[in-house]
Amino acid sequence: KDQLLGTISHDMRTPINSLISFTHLLENSQISQEKLKVYASQLKNTLGYTQGLMDNLLKWATSQMHGFVPDIRIVDLKVITDEVVYTQTDMILRKELIIENNIIDTTNVLADPDMLASVIRNILTNAIKFSYKKGVIRIEAIAEGQYMRYSISDHGIGMDDNKVTLINTAAGYSVRSSQGTSEEKGNGLGLILCKSFISIMKGSMKVSSKVKEGSTFTVELPMP
Repeated sequence: KDQLLGTISHDMRTPINSLISFTHLLENSQISQEKLKVYASQLKNTLGYTQGLMDNLLKWATSQMHGFVPDIRIVDLKVITDEVVYTQTDMILRKELIIENNIIDTTNVLADPDMLASVIRNILTNAIKFSYKKGVIRIEAIAEGQYMRYSISDHGIGMDDNKVTLINTAAGYSVRSSQGTSEEKGNGLGLILCKSFISIMKGSMKVSSKVKEGSTFTVELPMP
């Protein structure tokens, strides 16, 4: 909770200050159309980041409330993945990325649909964030025993062994997010959310990565 409060207090200040500064410019200055377009684009990116932060925070807080019960049921991974990929279309087109979604129809797992969508969204957003322009992101699901191994792989900047070890252990909660290939911001809250939600759904998550080669996040969830 201390880490969350520190993250929120730091990361909320910047977008709010940017918004205030932008409104002052609109009120008190003569801004050319060209500059206005640049400022508006920067503000849009900042507020988009803030929206993601708040969405993750509210979902995580809800899951921590006393008496919270997840809605575990049969969920089609293909359907939820398609929906999440669609919501990220703007970011995907901006970097000219190729999404290889190799999940077949009716690939079922036992999960809370909203939690699962949040996990996939956070992992996919990271893959997009750390991918080089015109890169490839591969999404796969393979059944192994009583579990489904769901993975999202990118060919981006990757991570060193120390960071991979931190993410794969309990210490992963202290990992600070890095800047993306297009200077996208991050706060590490998405990782906390994923670990928490996957644990609630009786699953597990592991990452493998190599610097300048990319990363693969693999989530194992029980099958019906």
